[in-house]
Amino acid sequence: MIKPFREETIFTQMADYLGVRYRYEFTPSISLSEEKTCPLLLTPEHLAIMPSEWIIQLHQAASSLV
Repeated sequence: MIKPFREETIFTQMADYLGVRYRYEFTPSISLSEEKTCPLLLTPEHLAIMPSEWIIQLHQAASSLV
C-alpha cells in the first residue's frame, strides 16, 4: 500500500489477508426537525450514569480542541 491510505484500500487489504467480509448497514441521516425527538441524542441524563472519571476525561479532551 502506498500513502495516502484510502479507507477502501485498507478494508480491501484486510479482507484479502484476513478473509474477513463486511456487512454494511444503512443509517438514515437525521434532519433538523427530527433532532428533538431522536433517541440517539446525548442528554445530561445519559452523562449522569457515566463514571465521574470518564466525564472528567471527556471534558479535558473537549477542552483541548479549542
